[in-house]
Amino acid sequence: MVSLVLRGGSVVDGLGGPRYSADVWISDGRIAGIVSPGGAAEGSDIDVSGLVVAPGFIDMHAHSDLAVLADRNHVSKAAQGITLEVVGQDGLGYAPVTDEVMAATRQQIAGWNGTPELDYSWRSIAQYLDEVDKGCAVNVAVLVPHGTARMNVMGTQSRAATHAELEQIRDIVAQGLMEGAMGMSTGLTYTPGMYASDEELVHALVAVRQIGGYYCPHHRNYGAEVVEGYRACIDIARESQVPLHLAHCHVNFPQNKGRAAEVLGAFDQAIADGIDITLDAYPYLAGATYLAALLPSWAHEGGRAEVTALLSDAQSRARILHEIEVHGSDGHHGVPMDWQTIVIASTQDPRNADAVGMTVTELAAARGLPAGEAFLDLLLADDFGAGCLVQVGNEENVQAVMRHGAHTVGSDGILVGEKPHPRGWGTFPRFLGHYVRELGVLSLEEAVLHATSRPARRLGLTDRGVVSEGNWADLVIFDPDRIASRATYDHPKLSPDGIHYVFVNGEATINQGVRTAAVPGRAVRRTVMKKSSSLEGKPPPLLCLGETMVLLTADDGPLEENSHVGIHVGGAESNVASGLAHLGHEVEWFSRVGDDPFGRIILDFLRARGVRLDTVEVDDARSTGIYLKNREANASRVFYYRSGSAASAMGPTDLPSLFLHKRSLCHVSGITPALSATANDLMQQLVIDRTVPQLLVSFDVNYRPALWPRSEAAPRLLELARGADIVVVGRDEAEVLWGTERPEDIREILPDTPQLVVKDAAVGATHFTGDTETFQPALKAEVVDPVGAGDAFAAGFLSGMVRQLGVPRALRLGHLMAGLTLQHVSDLPALPSAESILSISDVSAEDWANISLSSHHLDDLQTLLPKGPAHVG
Repeated sequence: MVSLVLRGGSVVDGLGGPRYSADVWISDGRIAGIVSPGGAAEGSDIDVSGLVVAPGFIDMHAHSDLAVLADRNHVSKAAQGITLEVVGQDGLGYAPVTDEVMAATRQQIAGWNGTPELDYSWRSIAQYLDEVDKGCAVNVAVLVPHGTARMNVMGTQSRAATHAELEQIRDIVAQGLMEGAMGMSTGLTYTPGMYASDEELVHALVAVRQIGGYYCPHHRNYGAEVVEGYRACIDIARESQVPLHLAHCHVNFPQNKGRAAEVLGAFDQAIADGIDITLDAYPYLAGATYLAALLPSWAHEGGRAEVTALLSDAQSRARILHEIEVHGSDGHHGVPMDWQTIVIASTQDPRNADAVGMTVTELAAARGLPAGEAFLDLLLADDFGAGCLVQVGNEENVQAVMRHGAHTVGSDGILVGEKPHPRGWGTFPRFLGHYVRELGVLSLEEAVLHATSRPARRLGLTDRGVVSEGNWADLVIFDPDRIASRATYDHPKLSPDGIHYVFVNGEATINQGVRTAAVPGRAVRRTVMKKSSSLEGKPPPLLCLGETMVLLTADDGPLEENSHVGIHVGGAESNVASGLAHLGHEVEWFSRVGDDPFGRIILDFLRARGVRLDTVEVDDARSTGIYLKNREANASRVFYYRSGSAASAMGPTDLPSLFLHKRSLCHVSGITPALSATANDLMQQLVIDRTVPQLLVSFDVNYRPALWPRSEAAPRLLELARGADIVVVGRDEAEVLWGTERPEDIREILPDTPQLVVKDAAVGATHFTGDTETFQPALKAEVVDPVGAGDAFAAGFLSGMVRQLGVPRALRLGHLMAGLTLQHVSDLPALPSAESILSISDVSAEDWANISLSSHHLDDLQTLLPKGPAHVG
């Protein structure tokens, strides 16, 4: 594959920070380097001076299911800078299907996708994605459409599903997720999804909770009951315990003018309650759908033949029109119809082409009919294939939604017909041109984040959505002063201005504003995680979140010169979880491990020590992290192998599946944000944004220079420490990071931290809370190996605080756990019983000062106790 360098541009990396000058090197489909301007890099040069280099745009709501297969040029999306589309939207799609359902779906949503000449031989999600892999203009991800799954089981029947049918629907959703789908969509104003109860949706979403992904509803009401409609989505996500992504999140219709704040307030409250919410919206006032969607739901019950019969019967027609025009049908969100707002966008029968571009009111006048009669006649004459625009938007609501911190961009683009909605050709350039440059609704950097890294995080993608070394080279290069949509309602199929280059997987699809012949797009499958054990029972109150690894050691000399290598379990939060479990606490550990021998060693070891692992995910695509420890002349050299590890894929989308609202304390460490930008975002939401405000967060600074440059780590670790409830930091770490080892100085750096512990293995630990300061000297201990002692201290201290033993005893418990660990080569030594450890921590200050662990074997730990009964907390 070609190697080339984009020289002279300004990088807007997708993370929201300020743009910077750099050259971007592309090789083998990925970003091989980001170098200073004019820096050395191998490859052909492309001059992008004066242009912005950004991640390719991610269209979170696309109706290109068939277009990506039928139209290899796909200029409508490629020319916008889109490099990834998410299809299978609104609960209706072309997989997974039976032969019968494929035929019915092709007919039902012809107004969205047309009926292009394809072989339509696929039936499953996997087979559809295999078709995509044959080559497309963009990358494609897919959702499992719930309505289609329901149709496979029940057809279009308007009734509740039986228990057996619920199980079948859930199994279909689960299979699609296992085959790489990103989540489940619903279309709750479309047949047959509109007939599903909330209980049915929750039942289907069990598959999403257990396998992974998110819930993407087109909900039941965008009009008369818009707030109630969104709240119902939130309630379903809350009960299902899955992430929520709200499709085409608009607050439309005249009666909802100015109500965006009310809707967004409901989102903010849900986010504060711990629900993971994102949304997408398009930067236009008009909506679009297929014309038959405006009918009341009961008219669709019997399928195409029945609705045809209804529209051919005078009495039924009158009933339908009375509901639409007087009461407001559920197909029009409970709002009585104003036919002037409905514009015919497409017809499938050429004999009806004269209707395209007319409002229903205009069409009725031309044909000498009442508007409602003209609407029903057109449905019949076009075999229900017509599409329409719905002009019901509110500008102030569009801008309010656009500013929200959960917003992403979705075109909802329907690409068929003579006059489809211009959003299919203009969404992203209109967003960046009109709303960003002209109106200043967002800064350019913020807007690019909304269109790139935020949707990538929702999709669980760690190697797209950010201009970062090692990521796939999905890039758009545009002129920030000229980028603009040219598509209009009268001329909707015009390509935008200002976009010079687009790269998909390292190949140019747009070169100097012109579509190339390249079709480098491929299916983007969600990495399927396997749970390490079943999700049963109440989640433990204590959670430790972060990576673990295996520690490889040699008895003497370097590893490469040794025939005997010891394998131990090591890594921050798993150690704390193990220590807490040993001390009698019910505790769970969450991370991701590879499906490899190292991952299995870790899980077996922790499970044997009593740590719950219900939410641990096993990643088939990534390896477990390891580190190697060489000993030479009483010195150690540590080599970390964490880059790209399974745990580096941890991100904010994991948080809802951890049942944080049911925990009392979550412990994390400073190693976690060093793993990846995605893991750093997870820490942001957990520690600083406080996804679950009532949850106590314990943070061990735990800085490792080999993993993270000080210049980057120091401000970030300080920010995280200021957000936590309990902070543990080593004096040596504080000196490296913040220039002081004095506990009182560290307290001045973190003045508002509710509980701060500054520790030193040789001296002792100082605890600060409010104006109170407590010092506890360390134990005298022989240091065999320092690895894991800090984690052991954290486990002991947290155990003491959770047991409410008081600060002095909690500090002693921490020192004791650390001292015992210092005498072993592994992070997780074979500790004495919990009763022994707790008893030792309950000694007097005088007895404590006389304890020296170096002179005692662990089996004889009880000999250190003062005479008398043991004290177990």
